[in-house]
Amino acid sequence: MKKTRFLLLAEVFIIILLLSCQGNRGGKDLKNSTGIPEFNGVDFSGRKYTERDLKGHLTVLSFINSWCRPCALELVSLEQLYRSTRDNGGSITVLAVTYEGKDEFEALLDTLELGIPIVQVDSLIFYQFGIQGIPTRIMMEQDQIIIREEGYSPLGAAEFQERVFEKLAIIPKPRDN
Repeated sequence: MKKTRFLLLAEVFIIILLLSCQGNRGGKDLKNSTGIPEFNGVDFSGRKYTERDLKGHLTVLSFINSWCRPCALELVSLEQLYRSTRDNGGSITVLAVTYEGKDEFEALLDTLELGIPIVQVDSLIFYQFGIQGIPTRIMMEQDQIIIREEGYSPLGAAEFQERVFEKLAIIPKPRDN
């Protein structure tokens, strides 16, 4: 009987864990979002960021952590998004956001060549932005959150890049083969 109860509790725990990691891969338009929560952080090179840095233009925030394997793929995707947007004449702010310090990211940063900043914030910022799972990607324009996507998939990353290009009215240049 105890074994059956334990197995039932374990199954419930696993289901809850899987549902919390699943996230919303399709993205959700949040057209009625009001304002950007207060934002204060410092990137790993010492530059400070506030909500003023996020307003007035297209901004992508991705909430990540060092121990999250999909977050490593998310960082690569964000770097590609930033470079592709820049190479096609667009202007965008892209920030990876974490509550962990640089030491936790050391091994990951040694393997990746990133131009986007990783900004360390108080964990309360995750709560203020309504982050329930990682990675979570948020697109903001002016003073509003317009798209929120939880979880990572290569297809989702490609679709997100297309949305950014649409917002910036960018027609991608053909790739050299």
